[in-house]
Amino acid sequence: MLESDDDVSFLDVLEDYADKCGWQHNRHDQRLLSYTRVGEWQTYAFLVTEPTSESLLLTCSYQLQLPKKKKAAAKARIRVYELLNLVHENMPHGTWAFTTMVDGVHEGIRWAYRFRHFPGGDQESVEALEQLLDTMLEEVDDYYPAILRAVVGDCTAQEAFDTAIPNVYGHA
Repeated sequence: MLESDDDVSFLDVLEDYADKCGWQHNRHDQRLLSYTRVGEWQTYAFLVTEPTSESLLLTCSYQLQLPKKKKAAAKARIRVYELLNLVHENMPHGTWAFTTMVDGVHEGIRWAYRFRHFPGGDQESVEALEQLLDTMLEEVDDYYPAILRAVVGDCTAQEAFDTAIPNVYGHA
């Protein structure tokens, strides 16, 4: 369990947790932390900002390799957008987006979630943050194969969604 006190920001708590878990991380400034976690399918990049003392914005992103031909790439984009709409309709938390990455060239998937907590990091908030960090990785990893199927184009967006791990196995 994470330790916190009234003088410590939630990013400080998260940085300590990243150390304990052995995650590669970088504290960019007082309000920005990035870290990576290895999932079942790949290594995901996470970015955490603390816009106010009462909330964190957690995002996860990864690049996608679209088909090289323009027509095939356009069809893949449409399938990915359709798939993300299905994910939004069926997933209670977080927001998914298909974006052009910071370099302006690569395209990718970004998942974001706003976490509200109390200043000083009370224990309930700390425990909820621990749970959220694991949930983020699970959800991004669960939908990764479906997104790849939508990019490859061997199915419709609905068929790709139906193969997502939460839909096949459910959650206990």
